[in-house]
Amino acid sequence: SDTAEIIMILSETCNFRCEYCYEEYAPAVMSEEVEDGVLFFVNDLVKTYSLKKVVISWFGGEPTLYKNRVINFMKKLSETLPQDIQIRGYMTTNGYLLDKESFLDYYHAGINGYQITLDGFERTHDKLRKLKNGAPTWKVVFGNLKEISRIDSDDIDVTLRINYNEDVMDDIFEFIDFAKEEFGNRFRIHVHPISKLGKEDRECICNYAFA
Repeated sequence: SDTAEIIMILSETCNFRCEYCYEEYAPAVMSEEVEDGVLFFVNDLVKTYSLKKVVISWFGGEPTLYKNRVINFMKKLSETLPQDIQIRGYMTTNGYLLDKESFLDYYHAGINGYQITLDGFERTHDKLRKLKNGAPTWKVVFGNLKEISRIDSDDIDVTLRINYNEDVMDDIFEFIDFAKEEFGNRFRIHVHPISKLGKEDRECICNYAFA
């Protein structure tokens, strides 16, 4: 392959407390020394294997809690790699802090691919994906997605993820139609069953297979 793919996890900290999350929310944050080490490592990979493309995927926790760190890393990477190397940035985010201004800041830093989750309509999403203080999140995330869908750019790649259990399944097809109507053809839709991961007391399980 002529591509290096790196997953960056700055921290497991998150502003959400989703019912099915397996994270421990460890408060540790990647040090600047480790970050510099990653930059050196990527540059060495490119040189050693004559790579043409570098893909950086931001994961967490919630990466948008560290907006400046993410953007600064992407800028440093662009400055240190040879000009002919293609750099692509992706982010898995809950979308709560991804308003239009922040989205454009990330976009100009080279991040144009996203996975953002809405677990159905407000009724089911807010049961499953609350803020850590218990507050609902659907309206904010939906509003941010609506704004992103209106941005006029051909190279924005957003996957709308729907995690489903029996409750979400009750109106999932209606929600998919709703999403298509609200967002047009800007986003692809990915559906995935909720699994019992990590902790034994997680009871949010879906036994349906989605055809």
